[in-house]
Amino acid sequence: MSELTQDKVNEIVRDRLKRERLKHEKEVEQLKGRIAELTQELEDGQSEPTQEPAKEPEPQQEPEPSDEEQEEYKRKYFDALKQKALIDAGFTHEQLDRYTPYLSGDTREDIERSALELSEEVSGGRSYVDPVGKSKVSKAWNPFA
Repeated sequence: MSELTQDKVNEIVRDRLKRERLKHEKEVEQLKGRIAELTQELEDGQSEPTQEPAKEPEPQQEPEPSDEEQEEYKRKYFDALKQKALIDAGFTHEQLDRYTPYLSGDTREDIERSALELSEEVSGGRSYVDPVGKSKVSKAWNPFA
């Protein structure tokens, strides 16, 4: 198996750049020819070029969501916020469905505060330490102290 040296890499890059340059030169020549044709047509007195200019598509306006749809989006958004707040407060994924209805608030901060209060209420104010010692939990309760 042959190794790639810097000279071989440089040669490969040079060949690739040469191919790309030739490709672009051909495109430029075609465009120059098309410009010359259009210029000639305009000078000969034709009012319209033979090819119509491309029309820009009109932006489609999305229909305004109904009040019911807006309420549904809002509900889903707040449910997602509540689940994230519960996870951040230390709840497991299995506990999300059980404790999500107990959170209240109309802003993200209110929901996060409610999740922390619920976490303290459920845990009884105690935080437990990972027996292996890998977890960094503040205010750990030590049963042997």
